[in-house]
Amino acid sequence: MMKRIVLLLSIFSLIFLLNACSNNVTRNTDNPLPDTNGKEYTFDSSDNIKVTINKNTSTSPDSEETVTDSAIRSEIPQNYKDYIKQLDPDNTSDICFFAVEDMDLDGISEIILATGSSGDDPFDNYVEDLYILTDENGVIKQLGDDLVSGGYMVYHVELIQMNGDSRKYLYCGLTNGVSLKGFKIIGLKDKKPYELCYSASATGAGEDKLTDTDNDGLFDGYIQYRSSYDVLYYSVIRTYKYEDNTFKLVQTDIALPDYPTGVKDVILQYLSLNLIVEQGTEEVNQRLEELCSDKNARHISFEEDGLYNALFNTVMEFPDGMDFVIDEQTDIAYVKISYQDESNGLHTYSFELKKLDGKWTITAIRQGQ
Repeated sequence: MMKRIVLLLSIFSLIFLLNACSNNVTRNTDNPLPDTNGKEYTFDSSDNIKVTINKNTSTSPDSEETVTDSAIRSEIPQNYKDYIKQLDPDNTSDICFFAVEDMDLDGISEIILATGSSGDDPFDNYVEDLYILTDENGVIKQLGDDLVSGGYMVYHVELIQMNGDSRKYLYCGLTNGVSLKGFKIIGLKDKKPYELCYSASATGAGEDKLTDTDNDGLFDGYIQYRSSYDVLYYSVIRTYKYEDNTFKLVQTDIALPDYPTGVKDVILQYLSLNLIVEQGTEEVNQRLEELCSDKNARHISFEEDGLYNALFNTVMEFPDGMDFVIDEQTDIAYVKISYQDESNGLHTYSFELKKLDGKWTITAIRQGQ
């Protein structure tokens, strides 16, 4: 009886020590890999830590079973700890993520190790170093560089799988600790880590998250939420779908403001929506058709003309915006806009507008006139 009590206390102590990086991080703590008969096993503890042991990743997810606590919660091999200490001797953080997984399905498992600290708030979690290693007959090698890089800090690490893709990927949650949440997804090909996807707003504000629409545990896309200056302060939701090993934009939804009343505002709203909308919803596309009835205008690439900076400065009433020359009559208006791009190249557009049913509508756009 006493031996069982001591064993249970030891198990709970080890759970506490390994609970870092994130409350929902996938961890793998096997030393050495237990005899799993070539199957993949998972165990979910009461604190939502998911520990995965994978000896042969050719097995489908349907072959999951439960392993005894002692088989899963074993010490992280000391030689792995020693190796990452050699990579970053000044790093004094604890190991907060450990997984063994054949990410690229070549029959050789990789070791994923992260060091860092955690707090009560997810934004307090901090991953300092993140490595993918191989261990072939006791020879440990690092694959690629430290995966913690870039302007935003990593606060969450997890192994994930995409819908229709049997490989495993490393998800890294990104944040600036204030108003941004994003992510990057790391894959492995030919023993070289690569970035499958990076989605985090450069403005420092916004939220991007993976989606699992049918709740089968396989992610099938992601959603971006934007409302800062990168989208001219419109509220924008972009939806991406995972197909053929890449993410494709399938829809852009915008919280549309009221229809503009003035000639200049009609032009500004039309140009703004053109620049920030791709694959718009039916509502957005309908607004664009109301703002401009000129079908030929769809062939004009405002983005290639470097219009965004001038448009942004105009909307924000900053210098170096667009110059407007407006000839407005009772129910018809002629407008010429001009601006300079970043190379001081001059661009001009001419607009014709008519007032139909009490609303101004662009009926013609001519470039370079």
